[in-house]
Amino acid sequence: MKKVLFLVMLAIATVSTASAVDIAKSEVFVKCNNENVFNSLVKYLKMDSYQSAELKNVFSVTEVEIKNAIQRGDNEKLERAFKYNLGSAKKILSQEQYKKYLRIINLSYYNSNAALLAQNNR
Repeated sequence: MKKVLFLVMLAIATVSTASAVDIAKSEVFVKCNNENVFNSLVKYLKMDSYQSAELKNVFSVTEVEIKNAIQRGDNEKLERAFKYNLGSAKKILSQEQYKKYLRIINLSYYNSNAALLAQNNR
């Protein structure tokens, strides 16, 4: 009986952690579409006007796709939205800009993830 209870608790913890991770990933991309955050990203990456306009479009599409995926509870669609963003950014940015972009996304993700996990453990 204890083993069954433990396995059920482990399954619940795994599902809630996976959901928290997906939410943390999606929050990072949605926050980057915020005008102030995006303008800071443009300055940090030293993008030209073409790159800026193209990446802004990518973030707009990504945000819509993320919101649709979350609303439907579709984790595969959510992953595709993340991959779309990263793949498109790689095509738009130079190699050096893309490395910096990944650093920003990863740092933001880990900070969001830590905050969400801390909230879940209260």
